[in-house]
Amino acid sequence: MKKSFIVLLVILFPVTCCYSQDKACLSLQFGSSIPTGDFGNTNASKSKAGLAKNGSIFEVSFTGKFNEYLGLTGIVIGGNNSMDKDALLNYYHSQYPDIDWSVNTTSWVTGGLFFGGYGSVPLWKDKLSLDFKLTLGFLHCKSPELTSTGAQGTHSLWVNMSSASGNSFSTLIGTGLKYNISKSICFLANLEYVSAAFDFQNIQLSSNFGYSNSGYLTQDFSEMNLVAGIGIRM
Repeated sequence: MKKSFIVLLVILFPVTCCYSQDKACLSLQFGSSIPTGDFGNTNASKSKAGLAKNGSIFEVSFTGKFNEYLGLTGIVIGGNNSMDKDALLNYYHSQYPDIDWSVNTTSWVTGGLFFGGYGSVPLWKDKLSLDFKLTLGFLHCKSPELTSTGAQGTHSLWVNMSSASGNSFSTLIGTGLKYNISKSICFLANLEYVSAAFDFQNIQLSSNFGYSNSGYLTQDFSEMNLVAGIGIRM
């Protein structure tokens, strides 16, 4: 599926550029990713809570237009969201108040490729426009590795949950502003919504008291991305 998207990008982008009045734009943007729904839920007692905190994201996009208003766009994104350790600690302390808990964890890491429709509405002369995008794609996600340690007196225990990788079809929709600084450079600011659903298989559970098992995890994923950057007009 990933190879199919790349082939489509290679074939269709030159076609859109040939028929474009505003030519094309290649942009690089950075910003903040804000988890929503189950992914951003910090209630550790809920099995589907992702406990994800606000993170960072980058985006590379290429847009070619059929005419003044419509075109196609391809987007590559990569993001990172740390896990809310305080939410986990609060849950552990509420369940086992006599134990001194600590948590070590890695982050949620995502990366994906999207392709779809693009629209642009001029707002002020040929300088400022309101842009829209509606895309489908493929999103890869790596879940956090989590180690929880509890101590009570001279006794201690730890439990480790390994990281795992999952893939999902995904949607990315967004809107934003584009300001043409010059004939070759533009500034972009966008608000985007990304959603997916992951199944993580073969997650390994282990401990220092002899427990060992493997399992799976399902995670609904959604986030709002606020990004801004510079584009090259071609």
